[in-house]
Amino acid sequence: MGCNDSQMEEHNIIITNPPTKSYKIIIIGNKAVGKTSIINRIMWNTYDSKIQPSYSNACSYKRVSLSTGESLNLDIWDITKDADFKIHLSNAKFGILVIDTTSEESITNSVHWADELAQNQVKFCIAANKVDKFNKNLVKEIRSIANDYKCLMIESSAKTGYGINTILDIIVLNLLNSRLL
Repeated sequence: MGCNDSQMEEHNIIITNPPTKSYKIIIIGNKAVGKTSIINRIMWNTYDSKIQPSYSNACSYKRVSLSTGESLNLDIWDITKDADFKIHLSNAKFGILVIDTTSEESITNSVHWADELAQNQVKFCIAANKVDKFNKNLVKEIRSIANDYKCLMIESSAKTGYGINTILDIIVLNLLNSRLL
């Protein structure tokens, strides 16, 4: 399931020849953890401190060029916790679980999100976001969750851009590895 035209227009992306093969990437986590801000950094390397919370699922499209001359086409889904969010887990090739390093509630609820990803066999990494103002003890808890689920944890800040390229690299490496298997 790729991004449809209305969702692409919502993000001011115009595609004249959509690619035939895309990879569905989902970004999930609690409200206000920085999911949309991370997507904006990945897509346009921008940050808006006045961004409004997302109340509906949205999709952005990004083409990543590899040094081999090949491209990977990513459908990046910003998933909200609505009644049918589990539908978006189907056909997802990779997930990013965003956890706010300043919020104990975000950390507590992240186990639910990680369980959903694991039960649906979606490989994922954890983005420990807002490290520009993090609580050191909470980061240790997030690292423990990553260890429990045997996934990578990347410290990130959508505000400063720290760790965002690493997140994109991890997505690409996982897609390339899954194609080789």
